[in-house]
Amino acid sequence: MSELDGRFALSMFFAVLAAVGAALLANVVQEMTAPEWRANHEFFETRCTILAKYVAERSQEGQPRYRPEFKVRYDSGKGPVETIATFDAAAVFITDREPCEENLAEFEVGQEYLCWYDPHEPTTVVLRRGYSWIAWVVPLLPAAFVAVGVGGLIYVFLTWGKSAERRAMLQQSAGADIFDTFPGRFPTVPSDRDVTNSPGTTLKYRIPNAAPGWNVLFLLFVAVGWNTLVGWFVFRAVNESLAGKADFLLWFGLVPFLIAGGYFAYLAGRALMIVGGIEPTLVEISSHPLYPGGRYEVFLSQPGRNNFQKLSVILVCDEEATFRQGTNSRTHVQRVVEVEVFRREAFSVQRGEPFQVRFELHVPEAAMHSFQSPHNSVKWKLLVRGELANWPDFERAFMLLVYPGRNGVPYA
Repeated sequence: MSELDGRFALSMFFAVLAAVGAALLANVVQEMTAPEWRANHEFFETRCTILAKYVAERSQEGQPRYRPEFKVRYDSGKGPVETIATFDAAAVFITDREPCEENLAEFEVGQEYLCWYDPHEPTTVVLRRGYSWIAWVVPLLPAAFVAVGVGGLIYVFLTWGKSAERRAMLQQSAGADIFDTFPGRFPTVPSDRDVTNSPGTTLKYRIPNAAPGWNVLFLLFVAVGWNTLVGWFVFRAVNESLAGKADFLLWFGLVPFLIAGGYFAYLAGRALMIVGGIEPTLVEISSHPLYPGGRYEVFLSQPGRNNFQKLSVILVCDEEATFRQGTNSRTHVQRVVEVEVFRREAFSVQRGEPFQVRFELHVPEAAMHSFQSPHNSVKWKLLVRGELANWPDFERAFMLLVYPGRNGVPYA
């Protein structure tokens, strides 16, 4: 499968997920949430006589379900009405019969009680008002489907047809296009306008940070959606176990889904800790673009309140090749340069007093210039890696462009 086919299939998956979630959400709200809200805000209060009471039963998924029902008579102001009333507006069928018997025990046949009826549909009557958790928690399941589906569609749309680095740049600056081709002498060399249009405060240019904002949001959507779905099945399994109808096959089948849900929650929590607990890293450079053999001054500022075991800055160059293997499209990434240009160990950063440092960056003499074509690319970046005490480690990428040149200067 090609990358285009894969992205189209992924977009269709998210679209179907969002559509199914929206349909389920509309159905749940219509059948449970909206009736409960209307019963508490729009139903008229009156008094009714209990003519009969019983536990209604129906089969659902091969299992019996129960709810309490009452035959009642009341005066709607337009004459007497006899109808079937439910205990509450949610009117859900449950697996346990005992709570239904307890609800019935609160009422005596032949006695009058307060009740509430729908003025637009006088045959709809409830004997209790209030809010039940099931009418408001169950909609979270299809809502999570909608959130994951819509979030996935947005992610696919924003990253369609873009390289990994360009997708990262989009996460930091909406619409930024770091890999527009250079229109002059070197048509496959990317443009550096996103850096040169961003002036620094200490040095000449500020380098954009390829912050994984959309990745964090996507991870959060996946973790919430997955665990909400699994949580619903766990809830059902617990209910059936408490009712003495434990389904051990269901419990066994849930184990891998629970493990996957825990892993998704760990990834999302770790990403949120990094984004929320480690303030943005600022990197500025004395000149841009860079040239092979050139020496440049770099300024790094890390605010926040953290205890660092190590903070390092690494100059890296990755070569990427996209090729077809049968009907599949694959991308191979090879790191050809990895040079540590700065390191500091065992220090603390206090709030209001950011860690700041200047250091020299030397581009290797034999460095290949930045390159972008449909199937091959050469990409340079500065990686800021932090190892923290009692907090997840982090890595932030700052994209650089190396242009053709010699001894640190462009070709004439």
